[in-house]
Amino acid sequence: MNCNLNNMINAGKIHHNVNNYIRDIIKPNISLLELANSIENKIKELTNYNKNSPLDYGVAFPTGLSVNNCVAHWTPKLNNDKILLENDVIKIDYGVHIDGSIIDSAFTYTFNSKYDKLLESSKTSTDIAIKLCRPDMLLSEIGREIEENMRSYEIELNNKTYSIKPVHSLCGHLINKYRIHGDKIIPNIYLKDYNKRVCTGEFYAVETFATTGSGDTYEDNNDCSHYMINYNSDFKKCDIPNNSQHMYKLIMKYFNTLAFCDRWLIGKSFKKNKSNEILIENNLNKYLNSLCKSKIITMYPPIYDNDDNSYSAQFEETIYVNELKTIILSKQ
Repeated sequence: MNCNLNNMINAGKIHHNVNNYIRDIIKPNISLLELANSIENKIKELTNYNKNSPLDYGVAFPTGLSVNNCVAHWTPKLNNDKILLENDVIKIDYGVHIDGSIIDSAFTYTFNSKYDKLLESSKTSTDIAIKLCRPDMLLSEIGREIEENMRSYEIELNNKTYSIKPVHSLCGHLINKYRIHGDKIIPNIYLKDYNKRVCTGEFYAVETFATTGSGDTYEDNNDCSHYMINYNSDFKKCDIPNNSQHMYKLIMKYFNTLAFCDRWLIGKSFKKNKSNEILIENNLNKYLNSLCKSKIITMYPPIYDNDDNSYSAQFEETIYVNELKTIILSKQ
């Protein structure tokens, strides 16, 4: 189902206000857990989030705070004590939704101008991709232009010159109502055999990822915090493990097909065997693992460039494609 344009416009205004708020509060040595909570609480405040109707408005997905060679999908767990250092490069990726219409936008922040070329390579690549997102445009050709632009950059760090490369495994994507990942992508590289095109009336998250590393990535499955109902799978109620039925209902109540993270579930409870079971780390992990093994929910672990000493950048905007012009909704 397509998103509602008016809701997207209003969510975009909120997203932009949160962007300004982040830039006001971010500072060296800030706790990343504090930063994530502050961003999510500000979104809830500005959307008038109602815990009694949790799917009407609010946070669209866990706040990504991916640092240095971590490219995407890292958000702090509840007991995490990681801080943002003065020499770090952080990707801040957060979402706002109104009745399931999702604004997905991100930016990269540093305290040090020596990373400017890295940030510029992603920012200009995203700008190029947005300009090319016109009706009937081949998405693979947008990927070609992204890759060509990004590879034209290099950066000098600590007296060594690095060629900047696109991250191969990540891409922009179509956005549908309550479904962050639609069935079309905007690749960061040229994909010869990908023949899908942009159509009028579509909403896209246009995002590019640049790295000083290899461009190849790995996932840290031991530190996963992002999860989402597998809405691409046609599973039935009988497919849900008996010991996780209550957990599944809880997820559907609070998140439905929106992405969520483990720290949002700690402390919540549900009725089981005529008594309340409160979610703590141990039983929560048991339920999440059970639902993942059954392919009811999907894990989205942190993604890292293979070069552990590399730095990466991301810039992302949500757009609406119509016949006359492409509207950047996350800058309303």
